[in-house]
Amino acid sequence: MVAAVLALCGHSVQVMCYSEYLTTRDWKDFEDFYGYFGVRSKITYQTFEDAASEQIDRIAGNAEKYIRSCIGLPTRTQFSAVSRSKPILLIDEVDVFFDENLYGETYNLGTFPHIPGLDKIQLKIWELVQNQSYDIRQTIDVYLSNALNSQLAKFNEHMRRFKQFQLLTDDGVKTFTAASLISSHIDEMISIAQIVNNYDSNNSFFCKFKLDSFGNIVSKDSFGLYGTWTYSYYNTFIYFRLKQTSFRQEPYNYGYLRLRLGSISYAKIPEKFPLILGVTGTLTTISSYEKKVVKDHYHINEMSVMPSFFGGSNLKFNATQDFRCLKTVNEWMNAIFGRINTMINAKRSVLVVFDTDLKVEAFKQQFAALLDRLNVLTVNTNLTNKERFINDAGVSRTITLATREMGRGVDYKSSVAVEKNGGMHVIQSFFSVDVKEETQIKGRTARKDNRGSYELIVCFEDLKRQNLVENNESYVLVSYNRLIASRSRQLVIKDAARDEKLRKANARHDATVEFYKDN
Repeated sequence: MVAAVLALCGHSVQVMCYSEYLTTRDWKDFEDFYGYFGVRSKITYQTFEDAASEQIDRIAGNAEKYIRSCIGLPTRTQFSAVSRSKPILLIDEVDVFFDENLYGETYNLGTFPHIPGLDKIQLKIWELVQNQSYDIRQTIDVYLSNALNSQLAKFNEHMRRFKQFQLLTDDGVKTFTAASLISSHIDEMISIAQIVNNYDSNNSFFCKFKLDSFGNIVSKDSFGLYGTWTYSYYNTFIYFRLKQTSFRQEPYNYGYLRLRLGSISYAKIPEKFPLILGVTGTLTTISSYEKKVVKDHYHINEMSVMPSFFGGSNLKFNATQDFRCLKTVNEWMNAIFGRINTMINAKRSVLVVFDTDLKVEAFKQQFAALLDRLNVLTVNTNLTNKERFINDAGVSRTITLATREMGRGVDYKSSVAVEKNGGMHVIQSFFSVDVKEETQIKGRTARKDNRGSYELIVCFEDLKRQNLVENNESYVLVSYNRLIASRSRQLVIKDAARDEKLRKANARHDATVEFYKDN
């Protein structure tokens, strides 16, 4: 509605959202509405990543062409900056923008050229690391001197070819030759290969990666979406570790050189807009730090809290009766299973929200055979199934296992039969360190005059990892109010560190702007 009114007043509007799914869904839902008023061409929808990519295109111009020419590789893509009049920025779920995954973080763009022979070098590094060889760098240098290998001979020829040039690195602008550049990257590859080889299989960063259905490496972004996101050379050596044999040299598996093109600070994206507006269902729960950012950074001085279009929530949450803390993972999963059965026997539907897709998969493996009408819903669920599972979530006796990302902005509708029996029941299986997330998950039920219920079932082991409880504390004494107090203390500590994190992100952004201004 806000976008349409602005467009009718002659403005162009950029609607921005954190989720590709919500962005696509909302444009599809309202395209005809905008068309009816003749303002469709004035309104565009983007994710934050799309906006950052577009901005770095404008700043860096033909950065990839420049860098590839520096190291003697054929140029491919030539960026063309999108030209558009300055629109009004309208941020959907605006509180997500101030999440630590965005505000204070950067969108990093790179190019990943494949250089003949580099695949052999990376495989050799992995072999040496696995064998715990001594002085790997010296062994690689000897390996490179093998002139009988035609690919290595081409690699060495390439390294000797070029004179000095400047590149933007993580540590600022540096001067390189092809030889010094690749030499520094070989050192980085060796260091990362050793780290990957020593990773525990449950390491949180290691768990961001997996092999897709084609056997290629993919990784998760900040919001849990799997894609060809590249984290330096971690992709390469985690690929080797997961695949073990029969390696395929696809673009992001191995054989690439990772060259940085630049960084865009998410915090700086709104600064380019003449007017910033935002909407969210959790305005009243943003932190004092976030209120300070809104007022002092973006100079947004007006806020309005309005009743929902759909009426008040019917949810009643009792901090004692609707909260449980279980000591072990097994007890925690059994407690969730027991509550699911209770609700299914009452002919209701159940939405269980987990913090990671790994937890979803673990629960599914243990209980899938004991549950009918079980669906799994994550940001990575294909669009056809995603729409079907969202629609089915409110059908009697349906159990939906979802990740936290599907607990915000998704409209779950309960059937008449489910409403008659009490509405959809939501189980949150982890404690949110951000109260806004908890508010959103609660809001998946008992909305739009519907009935419904919510409860929180947490695992003591998870709470310890989140530093919300002490190791020597008794799980029996953990209460919902106790966790709220811990959350508040953590928020103070986090907020104190966020300005420094933002400063570093903005410095990388400014270095990108300055570098390409001269190139």
